[in-house]
Order: sequence, then structure tokens, then C-alpha cells
Amino acid sequence: MPIKEQKPKKESKSNQMGDALAAWTEASKVRAVINFARAEKLMAKNVENTPDYSMAKCMTVLGEIEDISDDLFAKAIENFEKLVWRETFLTMPSDRRKGWLVKL
Repeated sequence: MPIKEQKPKKESKSNQMGDALAAWTEASKVRAVINFARAEKLMAKNVENTPDYSMAKCMTVLGEIEDISDDLFAKAIENFEKLVWRETFLTMPSDRRKGWLVKL
């Protein structure tokens, strides 16, 4: 009776596990690329819709107001360290800003 050549079971299972792991790794890479693209798209969308309440924007607007003393300018800058102050200042009507600053 001829003897059949058989691959050892361990090698066969090892090959199957290796193939499965390679397929899983490749699928994970594809998912990661897709998720990264989605995240970039969302971030870009959020940046477009986010109002600019930056310190730089406040400084620009503050610099456009006439007759602001150095002390008042310094007080405003101190308050602008907090987002709520910057948001309030930039969203109020421009004709009210100087009066608001004087009351700081």
C-alpha cells in the first residue's frame, strides 16, 4: 500500500492562521484609511463652521476702536484670555464695544 505524503497538521493550521491574520491586517488598514478620510472631512467641515473668537481677532477689532487708553487696552487683553469674554466682545454690535470696554 503506497504511503500518502501529508503535510503536518501544525504547518497547515499555521499557514491558515497566517493567511487569516494577513487578510485581517489588510482589512484593518483599509478601514483605517477610510476612517482617517472621514475624520479629515469632518474636521474640515467643523473648521469652516467655527466662528473665529481668537485672541488675534479680538486684538484686531480692539485696535480699530478709537481713543482707547493703554490701561483699558491692557484690561481688555487680560479679559480676552477667557473664551467667553472674546466671544461676547466679538458678537456684540460694534457701536457698543467701546462702552462695554469702559465698564471693565
